[in-house]
Amino acid sequence: MGETRTQGPRVLWLDDPRCTHPEIVGNKSATLARLMDLGYDIPSGLCLTTAALSAGQGDYEGDLLESTRRLKSPWVARSSSTAEDGYGRAFPGLFTTVLDLPDISSLMRAIEKIERSTHSEVVLTYARKLGVDPQTVKMAILVQSLVPATAAGVAFSRDPVSEAENVVIESNYGLGETVVDGSVTPDSFTVNGDGELIDRTRGTKRHKVVATTLGARVRRVDTSDLERSDLSLNDEDALAVARVTRKLEADLGYPVDVEWAFSGERLYVLQARPITTIESQVS
Repeated sequence: MGETRTQGPRVLWLDDPRCTHPEIVGNKSATLARLMDLGYDIPSGLCLTTAALSAGQGDYEGDLLESTRRLKSPWVARSSSTAEDGYGRAFPGLFTTVLDLPDISSLMRAIEKIERSTHSEVVLTYARKLGVDPQTVKMAILVQSLVPATAAGVAFSRDPVSEAENVVIESNYGLGETVVDGSVTPDSFTVNGDGELIDRTRGTKRHKVVATTLGARVRRVDTSDLERSDLSLNDEDALAVARVTRKLEADLGYPVDVEWAFSGERLYVLQARPITTIESQVS
């Protein structure tokens, strides 16, 4: 994509080798680019670089418009700063994610919203608590095609409380927003180190977020009585999430907190970062 003589690339696709460098695209995008190269199913996407955001909208808007013409909409815009998703300083949920962006105008508004979140009081307070100078934090933005998930959630390669070598999975129907934001009690599954599913716990799952072609593309709706009485994942799919989560830990070299989504039978990795409650790395 286009470059300035002094600032480097403004827009990079995730499969560009330069996209594996956190100083260019932030930690989240760099990790996903690395995982894409390793063969994981990562939603198609591009990154608005730290250099682009430092230069300002007038410097990157043309390149972004050209690039998004080749990216299936609707889109999701996520923060990808140089501070988040790292050991001991994940900034979990403190930066903004914006779903359901159908066109360039809505994307530009989302970028402005994400940039503002960098300077929010909660982010500044968290940074000061960790001893991070907010002025050193650079923001990039990841733009991906929205995965029309049938079930989604989070998974931990180690139990985040006991640190036992069990994969712990939380799941709901539809997109994973209800699990990530804690607005529902999700289903939970535990898979032990031998790959055995040793626990299934049904959550209330009173709501779900779904992608639809009718009206608003993303909607929060009530789940049906049948959905609430059933599990959002069958055993085979829960074990598939566990296998991918363990492989992510092995490939990245540390215990991971993963956001995942099924679209039909296809399992996507949306994010992978260190588990903030576990200090020790895997050798």
